[in-house]
Amino acid sequence: MGLTNNRRASRKGHIQISPLSFHLSDHPDISHEAFQNDFTSRVEEIEREIKKLEIDDDADLDEGLKRAEFSETHPHEQFSEKIRELNYRIVAGDAESVDARKYRAAQESANRKMEKELTKFVPVCSAKLLKTLKSTTTLKTVKNVSALLYAYQDLDSKLTKFEDSVEQLATAIERAIEREIDIRKGK
Repeated sequence: MGLTNNRRASRKGHIQISPLSFHLSDHPDISHEAFQNDFTSRVEEIEREIKKLEIDDDADLDEGLKRAEFSETHPHEQFSEKIRELNYRIVAGDAESVDARKYRAAQESANRKMEKELTKFVPVCSAKLLKTLKSTTTLKTVKNVSALLYAYQDLDSKLTKFEDSVEQLATAIERAIEREIDIRKGK
């Protein structure tokens, strides 16, 4: 997926200027433009990846982003000690002691707890934030290098969260499609 490569590039110094003697404070216009260009290209890449997901409705996109962001910090197993216990038994080679009915019951219980927590969860990512980020010109207007770096750091953290959530959403959609194909094939 394109996001991962761009994110790695940006974290590895996507904004690179060759001369070792270059200082941001000596070239404020170039600095502002470089940071703004990096930011803009990352926003555009996020938009391209979302377009590939074929999610046209902002509410559906928001729900998908919320679930993706939620699952990053709230693994499914955290909602059920019973699921953890059953998974440990399976991994330890004691799968015969795991009853399918009990496992499904534990999953359903965990799903209810997770959905309850999900309703309280306030995500960072949303279609509205992406539109706001797209129109951001903060990096062009800050007055000094310190403010430029602070502004970029703030925007970078939001973009990174977006990149991670979109990537996770894409993976979840791919898995759902694969599951549906398997079901239709009778697997």
